[in-house]
Amino acid sequence: MKRTFFAQPGLVLSYFLVLLLAATEAPLWISCFAAVILLWKWLSEKKNFPKFSRKLTAALSILMVAQVYLQYRTLLGQEASNTLLVGLSALKIMDYENERDHRFLILLGFIMVAMKAVFSVDIIWTLPSGIAFAGLWYALLNPEMRPRLRFLLRLFAASAPLAILLFLAFPRIVVPWAISRASSVGAVGFSDSLSPGNVAGLAAIDQLAFRAKFHHQAQNLETLYWRGAVLTSSEGLQWMRPRNQPRTSPRLKSSRGVRYEVIMEPGMRGYLFTLNYAKSVISDTLPFTEFKYAVFRSAQNLTKNQTYQAVSDENLFDTETPDEELKEVPSLPPKTQEWVSGVLAREKTPAGRMKELKRFFEDPEFVYTMRPGFYANNDLDEFLFGRKRGFCEHFAGAYGTLARALGLPSRVVVGYHGGVFNLIGDFWRISQKDAHAWVEVFINDRWEQVDPTEWIAPLRLNMGAERFFGLSEQQQAQYARTPRWGLGGEAEFSLTEAVSFFVDDLNYRWTYFILDFDLDQQRSFWAGLTKDLGAFLAIAVLAVLVGLLGVRRLLRGGERRAPIEKLMDQIIRWGEHRGVPYEFSEAPLRYLHRLAQTFPMQAQALTLVAQAYDRQIYREEYLSLEMVAASRKLWNELKNKKNAEVKPRRLEKSKN
Repeated sequence: MKRTFFAQPGLVLSYFLVLLLAATEAPLWISCFAAVILLWKWLSEKKNFPKFSRKLTAALSILMVAQVYLQYRTLLGQEASNTLLVGLSALKIMDYENERDHRFLILLGFIMVAMKAVFSVDIIWTLPSGIAFAGLWYALLNPEMRPRLRFLLRLFAASAPLAILLFLAFPRIVVPWAISRASSVGAVGFSDSLSPGNVAGLAAIDQLAFRAKFHHQAQNLETLYWRGAVLTSSEGLQWMRPRNQPRTSPRLKSSRGVRYEVIMEPGMRGYLFTLNYAKSVISDTLPFTEFKYAVFRSAQNLTKNQTYQAVSDENLFDTETPDEELKEVPSLPPKTQEWVSGVLAREKTPAGRMKELKRFFEDPEFVYTMRPGFYANNDLDEFLFGRKRGFCEHFAGAYGTLARALGLPSRVVVGYHGGVFNLIGDFWRISQKDAHAWVEVFINDRWEQVDPTEWIAPLRLNMGAERFFGLSEQQQAQYARTPRWGLGGEAEFSLTEAVSFFVDDLNYRWTYFILDFDLDQQRSFWAGLTKDLGAFLAIAVLAVLVGLLGVRRLLRGGERRAPIEKLMDQIIRWGEHRGVPYEFSEAPLRYLHRLAQTFPMQAQALTLVAQAYDRQIYREEYLSLEMVAASRKLWNELKNKKNAEVKPRRLEKSKN
């Protein structure tokens, strides 16, 4: 049976939705490749363009596999597999012409929908994934089956209880290779180094990084410094991670302090972001290691949403004595070296040198901007004494280097600051716009936090990145040093913002429920049911009844007969009641023919039933319910008629 892809609107729409879902996890080039192939297929079917031969599509498949391998250095993992599936699906659509292609194409669609569900639990993808899944099932059913939609609804309704039962009772199984990501770069782009421009580029992306919910303690925006990577090697404006990152001894495990829960988005190079001072981090599903300088990191990049709990105490400080690596000073350019020498000559105490640093960065000529222009890694003179335009990374990197040059051990921290508080869900939403960098300086026998942005653009810290970067560049430059500009009174939000809060809260609750419902939660769920004996017994009785009904229907499943077979059973009983028994070895069609000869008044109905029976049982053709209903209706009209009753009517009709 020859098939045409674009002649099936249901298949086309559902598969386009599948490809769009998969394209969100695939590189741009494969999406463009698939779009070109689909356009050519449409032209070949609608405008008589020459279609690709199967040899050509096979050659393209080989080239695509080679390209994916060259890009990812593997054919395994989420990104590589997803890219392959998008390309192979497009090429299979080009080859689409028979039933075998139809079924194989739908199988590829099911795999892509399943991959989207495994690696992304956001509720925003639930509806389109469900529509695509149902559309693929609809396209899989026989087109001649008229009540396809009703059959599909019954199928989903019958499978829903089992799916819920499996979710509530079946243990979670983690397949290691299913959660590996091919590339070493996080999907979101968080960097564990500090080069001029990389944090500004990250902050230009309006994409969710993680959500955080605090337990019974309100937090101020200004104090939310989310610690990620700690950089210790300075080259001027550029800072990098330690040459070796040894593990640290376990911290004090205590529940006292600020308790909060974090749901991470995929990417982030495996960093677990915490507030200062993190006394403990706990995760039941995410293996991680604590490194020196209070850095928490998993062994692999996060390829899907993960959750963890942490406790921080702002009254505790890191008192570890700095090693030599935290004192190393890079070579300084002339103007910077001259300034450092002057401060060293004037100020002999650490406190005095800290004041000089603050006074230097309070210079009103410094401008906080995401577009400072290009700086080289050690271009301190141009930045500090020339353009004086930079982002948080420039000020943090320069401050840390100057502090070391003044004999103050320092390190740079890269992470996030602030976030947007969801008033409906009571949680913080931290996006890439909140990317930030600051400095930690060892003074008074402890590491203290210093954020140069507080002197150059305090409004950025008090207002939050999303609102601050929502201002015009003129407003940012004019009011950046005005700490409370635009913050008077209670914050009001529009209907659009309220809807956004509601959707974000719904997505948060959904994500948290899916991630947190692990084996322990399953046990707690069933243990909670057993405490309430009445509810437990009611659910148990209902489960037994549903199980018995399912077993009964399963046992009867083999005895189910087609409607035409049931009609045949009625005719056999009718014939046997009138003295024409059904012989043991007699074929059904032969028996109907014998009945038609014996009872000529019912011959028309018996012939119609014989034709329908032959088509469905012997030829295995689809027989619509309307055809069966027409045969049954005619049989019911004629089965009780006798010759004496029929002849007069024929005579009357002939006279007319």
